[in-house]
This record gives sequence, structure tokens and C-alpha cells, in this order.
Amino acid sequence: MEDPLEDLIQEANAALRKKKTRRDNPYIADLIEALRPHGDKGLPRPKVIDTLERIRRTKGLPMPKTFDEVVQSAFNQHCVNSDVFKARRVPANGLFSSRHDGPNAIWILHLGRADAWLHARKHRDANSLELGSLH
Repeated sequence: MEDPLEDLIQEANAALRKKKTRRDNPYIADLIEALRPHGDKGLPRPKVIDTLERIRRTKGLPMPKTFDEVVQSAFNQHCVNSDVFKARRVPANGLFSSRHDGPNAIWILHLGRADAWLHARKHRDANSLELGSLH
């Protein structure tokens, strides 16, 4: 007979591992990595998606079935041209912009803001580790 409590503990641990993986590997950081080499020129959306897929597969991260939509959503949360971003009313989080070049959307990184975001994230993660070691 299986132990229901043990099953529940295993499910909770799996959920915590999944949450930690998402927290430690945000799509925003991968978007910054993919767009950084392209500066103000940006990169067409399909190439960004392909690059992110390659980055995340190399890291061994899970790939959702709706990968394109997940990446688009992450981009929209931080794209100054996006209605989603505008509704959030957090101008300092405007890490990206986009423009159209014919039929293609070109995604562009705002390097200064992106570096500030990465620095703040690194600082926050370091503080979390310090707090975690107190327990």
C-alpha cells in the first residue's frame, strides 16, 4: 500500500523544484542574452524565438508546448510598446521595444535598463541566499 503522505510530500517537492527552476531561469534573462549582441538594430521575432529555444534547451530547461506564446508574453511584460506593459505602469521595467520592418517585428533591447534589471536581480538573489542561510 502506498503512503498518501509520502505521495503528497513528493508532489510538493516537485512543485517547489519547478518553481525554483522558473525563478532561477526567467525568460527575461534569456531575452536579454539573445538580444544583447544585436544592439539598437534588434532582431526579428522568429530569430529571437529560435535563439531562446536553443538557449533553454542547452540549459536543459523544460519547453512548454506554447513556447512562442510564453516568450511573447514575457517580452510584452517588459516592452515599452506593448499595451500589457503600459497597463502595468512601471516605466523602469521597459527593457525592450519593438518596431516593424516590413512584415517582421524587430525586437530591441534597451541595454542600460536591462543591465540595471540584471544587477537588481543578482542583488535580490544574493540577499535571498543570505536570508535563506539564516534558517
